Amino acid sequence: MIVKQIAALIKYNTLSSFRKRKEDWGIPQLNSKLLSAIIISLLCLYLVFLGCGVVFGTKLIQLPLSAWGQFVLIAVSLEQLFWAAGFFKEHHNAFLLDTRKVIHQLKKVRFLQLFSVFAGQAIKKTIFVWYLFVFPVFLFLSSAGMTGSAAIIVFFLGFVYFLLNLFLSMLFSYVVYLLTNMWSKLFYLKILKGILFSVSLLVPLAVGYAVYLLVFGEYTAKDISSFTESPAFRNILMNTPYVWLAFRSHSVLVFAAVFAAAVLLTAGMFKLWSATLKKMDLIPYMFLTNADFAPKLKLYRNNKIFHAVFQKDLLFLSRIDGFFIRNFGSMLYLFMLFLGFCIPLLSHHFIGYSAAAIVSAAVIIANFSYQLVGDALKTVLSVDGEIKNQHLFHRNIKHAWQLVFPKVCIYNLAALIYSFIITILITVFFPSSAALTIYLFIVFLCSGFLYSLVQISSTALYPKKNWEHLYEIGEAGKAKTYNNLYSSFIFIVSLQIAAITSYFIYKKPELETMLIHSASGIFVLFTLLNYGVMFLFLRRINMAERFANND
Repeated sequence: MIVKQIAALIKYNTLSSFRKRKEDWGIPQLNSKLLSAIIISLLCLYLVFLGCGVVFGTKLIQLPLSAWGQFVLIAVSLEQLFWAAGFFKEHHNAFLLDTRKVIHQLKKVRFLQLFSVFAGQAIKKTIFVWYLFVFPVFLFLSSAGMTGSAAIIVFFLGFVYFLLNLFLSMLFSYVVYLLTNMWSKLFYLKILKGILFSVSLLVPLAVGYAVYLLVFGEYTAKDISSFTESPAFRNILMNTPYVWLAFRSHSVLVFAAVFAAAVLLTAGMFKLWSATLKKMDLIPYMFLTNADFAPKLKLYRNNKIFHAVFQKDLLFLSRIDGFFIRNFGSMLYLFMLFLGFCIPLLSHHFIGYSAAAIVSAAVIIANFSYQLVGDALKTVLSVDGEIKNQHLFHRNIKHAWQLVFPKVCIYNLAALIYSFIITILITVFFPSSAALTIYLFIVFLCSGFLYSLVQISSTALYPKKNWEHLYEIGEAGKAKTYNNLYSSFIFIVSLQIAAITSYFIYKKPELETMLIHSASGIFVLFTLLNYGVMFLFLRRINMAERFANND
């Protein structure tokens, strides 16, 4: 009964996701025959390219065919671990409590919905990774001369791969779910909120320092190096479960025992999740405070549209209890982790040219930080969140810049506060010159201004009209693609500026102050140029047409 319900939810979620993606990208309606023909053609083309790659690869690099098969299985094993470790982050929406749909007010349905995500993703991964990549590779290797029994064994190993995908995703996500759920509830205690958050920042700092000691410790590095070169490490690597089952053991009883063990492990994790969810439920997404806020908007003032949107979003942020601590705070956790690793690294290994290292490291830290800021503020500041209120501003807002600019200002206000705090922290741990301190502040501030422009303008250009849940806001396919491309461009340009500056500082340290000031000026000019171009472009976008057509 439960299996049928989960299968029905998987089918529903798959069709719903497919329809939304098709609408986001503006793909026309295709009949089933044409769609099947396109899929089969693409699949045949993919298999032809894969087969040519395997054949030419084995001819180009003279290795035993079994070594190629072992390499593929080892790579798949490692990729499976990384995929499972990041499952909670990639599919965090499934762990959030959302009872706005009547059917989701039943606990059983919410739990089945979560398990359907686990099972659906495991099935999808098994099909695409194992049966569309690993199994065809072994078929082509068999045609090139490897024993055909290996391909048959690999085919049946797909069932074990599916069960391990299911087990590992539930296992890794369970730990993160427990910590996130308990942490979220603790932060709703008013008195402990500030204390817990301040103390908790020391945890990633200590973890980062522990990772440094593990990787670069005087004895640890030697031990790790000697272990990786030892026969024991090679034996462990060459006898991962898939390699061992495909090449070392050909017993049906062994395969049946492994399959049964995988079934028992998966069933055990399912029972553990069920028992935990009955007591804790899913993670609350947001709570609204009961505080009253008096309206301060004067309708007769100039720029009333800007002030209306600005105050509305600012009030929304202030009413979401714990929002910044759970979302915006994750950025500070990442920074403290990075700081705990980099403080001893820079102080011990970059003593002679620490300024050059900080110049480049600041750009990297800013890039990853503001990716998290965008995720934290996306629900409130995305333009497509206003689509439910478009009847209120249809006659007042003419172009996209009128909606984008007030939201960008709120983001920039958060970037200003964050830049000030981070600059102080870095200068405390790394005493720097006045020029370098100004440079750090400008890099973080300009990066925040640029990423705010990109992340918010993407939702104005390609709004997601068909969002049902708050966590779907800003998730349109075109918007995410535009955001990724533009953000990559900003990161590459910023990194080039920092890298060139670091190189000249290393080569000519006597010109350090002048070079740092020049880099700061270039960052400011680059930011102003992007704002000027985007201002002229967004003023040409009619917001009503954008919401209507979603082109």
